[in-house]
This record gives sequence, structure tokens and C-alpha cells, in this order.
Amino acid sequence: MKDQAENLRNHTEMHHAKFIAIMSGKGGVGKSIFSLNYALSISKSGFKVLLIDFDIGMGNIDVLMGQSASHSIVDVLINNISLATVTEQGPFQLDYIGGGSALNQSIQFDRFTFEKFQKEFDHVQKKYDLVIFDMGAGINLQYIDVLLSMDEIFIVTTYEPTSIMDAYSMVKFLLLKNHEMHINVIMNRSTGHNNSKEFQKRLKNTVQQFLKKEIQVLGSIPDDKHVVKSVLEQEPLVIKYPTAAASIAIHKIASRQFGLTYVPRKLSFLERFKKRLLN
Repeated sequence: MKDQAENLRNHTEMHHAKFIAIMSGKGGVGKSIFSLNYALSISKSGFKVLLIDFDIGMGNIDVLMGQSASHSIVDVLINNISLATVTEQGPFQLDYIGGGSALNQSIQFDRFTFEKFQKEFDHVQKKYDLVIFDMGAGINLQYIDVLLSMDEIFIVTTYEPTSIMDAYSMVKFLLLKNHEMHINVIMNRSTGHNNSKEFQKRLKNTVQQFLKKEIQVLGSIPDDKHVVKSVLEQEPLVIKYPTAAASIAIHKIASRQFGLTYVPRKLSFLERFKKRLLN
């Protein structure tokens, strides 16, 4: 994949990086664990990746790596600290920005904040192949314009009926806001008893029938005891247990996504974001 990474980098120098938001309908489904290990799998293959913990005030990406981020994305947009200062490096040359741990932190995207955001992220579009926003659980209406400006949305869910309903509700909300939104679903914690293909088919058919939109299920990640062990040991799953079933599943999803040349949308993430805010 290193040659593919180089080809993609040459391509995005003329255009822009891919921006992805990873979401979940509720907490506790393994969203941040997936975000981190997905980012590491791609970074390990030679792509330049920036992972942003956008669960403002409740970030845990650094904790999952056994690190401690000294700054957060809030420092860039509110406290006037440069993006370069708050960006830290994890394993496999993965760059990341923490989400902070102060529960009263939030970002209001007024004109001043957007101009700061645009200034700091303009070079990001040229430097990285992929920028991942690990969002908080549910949908925070403060950041809806950020979400709707993404190239793609990933929704992480489990096979529990309530989790699937939450995922469907998120898909419905996003498509009502922007029916052209490219939405993918990741089915987490699959077991041998839940007929995963049937659940996936049912979700896709429901979205197709009622929302008139095709969504893609990127893959299914098995329920794996190594995931809990890696969290307790504060070492990423794909590094600590690279041959575990869940690691292999995440790597397959990453390979499937970035094994093909990325074709950017007509407008960049920042251009779409600016257009939404001005409208």
C-alpha cells in the first residue's frame, strides 16, 4: 500500500485531503477504539493521517494510546494556539489532536472562529492524505455544519436492536439535511449468534426503502477479548495484538477504503464548510 499512498499523496497535492467523521448513535459501542485503530492501520501503510478527537471536553484518544495530550482542538480555535503546537505524534507516525477533558469546553463557530479554523486547516488539506474527526456520541447541533461538510461519514454501531435504531436515526437525520451525504456503517462486536449479514442487509434495505438512499456497510468487527485487554493496557489493538480477529477486521476495512485511489469531491472540506456557514 505504500506505492498507493505515494500516488494518493501526489494526487491530493493538486486537490485536497479526504475528511471523514466517525460517529455513533450512543456511547459505548467502540467508536473511539475503532477510530484510533482504523487511523493507525492506514498510517502504518504509509499514508499521512491526522486524527482529531472532536469529542470536545471528553476526549480519550490519547488515553487509549497511553499518552497524555497537553492541548486540544479547543486551544486552536479559542485560545489562539497554532495547529502545529497542539498536534502530537502517536505510533506509526500518526498525528493526532486531543479533545480535552474539561466538560465545560465547547466551540461556537462564529465568523471569527471559522476564519481561524480556515487559516489553520488550509495547509492540513495539502499535508495529509486523510483527516479523521472522532466525534462525540450522538449529534451535537453545534457541529452540524462540520459534519455536513465531510467527504464521508462513518457510523459505528453494534447488533443490539437499540444501537441499530440509533444508527438508523442518525442516517435519517443526516440525509434529511443533505441527501447527497456519503454514509458508511461499521458493525461492531459481531458474534457467531447474530447472523450479521442478515442484520446488515436489513439496515441497508430499510434505508433504501424509506430514505431512498444507498448506504454501504464497510465491514463487521468481531467481539474480541483482545479489545478490552488493549484498552486496559492503554496500547492500541492493532499494535498490541495485530493478529487478533478484531485487528484483522479493522485492517481489512482500512485496506478496502484506501486500496483505491481517492477521487476528491468538487469542493474541498473547507470550501463546503464556508458555504454552509455563509448560507
